[in-house]
Amino acid sequence: MNAQNTKTCPYCGEEIKSIAIKCKHCGTMLTDAPVSGAMSGITLVKQALASRYELQAEIGRGGMATVYRAVQKNLNRPVALKVIHQNLVHDSEFLARFHREAQVCASLQHNHIVTVYDEGEIGGVHFMAMELLDGFDLHQLIRRQGKLTVEQTLTWITPIADALEYAHNRGIIHRDIKSSNILVTRDGRPVLMDFGIAHAASGTRLTQTGLVIGTPEYMSPEQAEGKTIDRRTDIYSLGIVLYECLTGQLPFKADNPLSIIMKVVNEAPQPPIHLNSDIPGWLNKVVLQCLAKRQEERFGDALELAHTLGKTQQSASHASRKPLNVTPGSSHEYTEPAPKSGLPPQKPKKSGSGWKTFAWLLFIVLLALGGMYGYNYYQEQETRKAEQVMYSQALNMNTIQEYTHYLNKYPNGMYWYKASKKLEALKEQERLEEKRIAAEKKAEEKRRNDPFNGQMVFIQGGTFTMGCTAEQGSDCWNKEKPAHRVSLSNFYIGKYEVTKKQWRDIMGSNPSYFKNCDNCPVESVSWNDIQKFIKKLNQKTGKTYRLPTEAEWEYAARGGNNSRGYKYSGSNNLDNVGWYNGNSGSKTHPIRTKNANELGLYDMSGNVYEWCSDWFGSYSSNSQTNPRGPSSGSRRVLRGGSWYYGVRYCRISSRGSGTPGDGSHVIGFRLVLVL
Repeated sequence: MNAQNTKTCPYCGEEIKSIAIKCKHCGTMLTDAPVSGAMSGITLVKQALASRYELQAEIGRGGMATVYRAVQKNLNRPVALKVIHQNLVHDSEFLARFHREAQVCASLQHNHIVTVYDEGEIGGVHFMAMELLDGFDLHQLIRRQGKLTVEQTLTWITPIADALEYAHNRGIIHRDIKSSNILVTRDGRPVLMDFGIAHAASGTRLTQTGLVIGTPEYMSPEQAEGKTIDRRTDIYSLGIVLYECLTGQLPFKADNPLSIIMKVVNEAPQPPIHLNSDIPGWLNKVVLQCLAKRQEERFGDALELAHTLGKTQQSASHASRKPLNVTPGSSHEYTEPAPKSGLPPQKPKKSGSGWKTFAWLLFIVLLALGGMYGYNYYQEQETRKAEQVMYSQALNMNTIQEYTHYLNKYPNGMYWYKASKKLEALKEQERLEEKRIAAEKKAEEKRRNDPFNGQMVFIQGGTFTMGCTAEQGSDCWNKEKPAHRVSLSNFYIGKYEVTKKQWRDIMGSNPSYFKNCDNCPVESVSWNDIQKFIKKLNQKTGKTYRLPTEAEWEYAARGGNNSRGYKYSGSNNLDNVGWYNGNSGSKTHPIRTKNANELGLYDMSGNVYEWCSDWFGSYSSNSQTNPRGPSSGSRRVLRGGSWYYGVRYCRISSRGSGTPGDGSHVIGFRLVLVL
C-alpha cells in the first residue's frame, strides 16, 4: 500500500487507506477518533474509579477500549486498566459479553495467559484490571524486523500453543488469535492477550453473533462462513501468526474484508518456504497443516501442535527425529502436491471467457452471501425480539425464577450482565431474609426453651450502705459489720426463687426434699449442683445466667434505688413478705404467695436460703465498686433466711454460709442475667 495513500488508525495503530471512514482491523468508525478534548474521558475515568485505582498514564487505545497504567490502591499493585469507550456503554449486548468474558478470563491461571485481577462497573465506567506487562506485541516486532527468525518463532509460539490447550480444556475458545494479541515481555515471556474479547466485541466487528466474528486476515474458513467452530479454529489462527512471523506477511491480503474472506474460504496459501528459504521443510508443513481448509486435516488439538513445535525446536539439528503429524522429508524440502492421476490436461481458455466466468462466479458468491446474511439477520432480529420480551417479563416479575429462566434460555444474551446482577441481588436478598427468619426462629426457640423468660427484673445500679444499718437495731451479728458503701452497675435478677419445675425442665429431675408443689422453690441443691444447672441453662438458651454476688443480692433485697429502709425485704413486718418458722408450718410454700418488695421481687426474706456466688469472708470498711467477695475460701455465702429459721435470720443484712457441696432442704437460689 502506497505510504501517501495510507494513514494509521488512531485506535488500533494499524495501517489503513487515507480515505477510510472505518478501520478494517478494529471496526471503529473513524469519525469517532479521539481529539484534543479526550482529556475529559480520562478525567471521567479517574473520578469514577478513584476509590479503587489511581490512573497514571494512557498506554494504549483500541476500537473498543483504552488501556491505562494504574495502581490498585488496596494492594498497591500496578495494573493495566482496560476501560470501555463511552460510546459503547449503551450497547447492552456488548457490555454483557465484555463482563462475562472478563469473569471467564479471571478463571484462567497460566503463565502465558494475561492474568485478570478485577472487573466491574463504577459510575458508568466499565473496566477490567489486568496484569501489567512491559514489552512489545508480535505485530510490532514483525514490523520492526520484517520477519522473525525460526528460533524466535518457535520460542514464542510454542508456549502460546500450550496456553491455548489449557484454555480449550476449560471450554474456552479465543476466536481472535492474531499477532497483535500476543505480547512478548522484556524478559522474553510470550503472553496471550485479550482472551475471549472477540465474544465481547462481536457487536462492533464484522457482524453480530451467529454470523462472522474475528479479524478477517486471521479467521478460519469456518469462521468466515459463520459455521460451527471448535479448538481447531484457534489452531488455524495460530497458524496464520506462525506464517506471519516466518515470512513477515499474511497469507491472504486484499483491499476489503469481503475479498479477504473470499480468499480465506477458497484459496490455498502460498507455502511460506517460497517466501523465506530459511524455513525448515518440517516447519513449512506444520504451518500448512495448521492452515488446512478442513478442520479434520489440522492438528487435533493445541497440545499436539505444542509438542510438535517444542520437540522439533529442541532437536531441529537432528535429521533423524521428526515432529508429530508431519510427513518425513528433507529439513529444507517442500514438494508441491502432484496432480490427480487420470485427469486430462486443461486447455487454456480465452481471456474473454475467463472474465465472464469470473464475473458470474463473483455474482453468485455475492448473491449467496447476501442471502445468507439477510436470512441470518432476519433470524437474529426475531431472536432479539423474543429475548427482549422475556427480559421485560423478568423485569416486571422481578423474581429469581424469571431471571433464572431468562439466563438459561439466553446464556449469552443482550441482557446477560444486567440479569445476572439482578439475580445475584435477589438471591442475596433471599439469603438475608432466610437468615433473618432463621435467627428469629432460633431466638423464638430459645425463648420457648428459657423457663425464666419474662421473669427477670431490671435493677438500676446505684450506691448503698451494705451491712448492719440503723433499721437492723440490735439484731446485727458481728459478721454483718462494719457497714460500708458499695456501688453497683445495672443488672437483671430473678423475680422469684428458682422452682422445682424450672429445675426439672433443665436437669430432668427433682432433687427437693419436699416432692410436691412444682411452684415451690427447689431446695436440697448444693452450690456445685447449681453450677451444672447454669451451664446447661446457658447452652439451651444462648444467654448468660449466674448466681448473684452478695452485694447484688442485698442491694436488690433492700429495694435498690426505691428502698424505703425496711428491716426485711419489702416490709418491717416479716409476716407480710416472708415464710419463716413462725408461719411456715415447717415446709416451703409456693412462690408469689407473700407481698413483693419495692422492686417487685418475692421471697427475698424467708422461704429458702439463697446461694450467692461469693466466698464467705469478713467485710472491709472501704468503699467498693461491684465487689465479688474474697478470691478463695471454704464456704459460700447464703442470704435471706428460710422457712426453718426465726425472724433474726430473715433480715436483709443477715449473713449465712455453707460448704459448696451442701444440699440442705432449707437452701435454694435465684439467678442473675448478665446484660
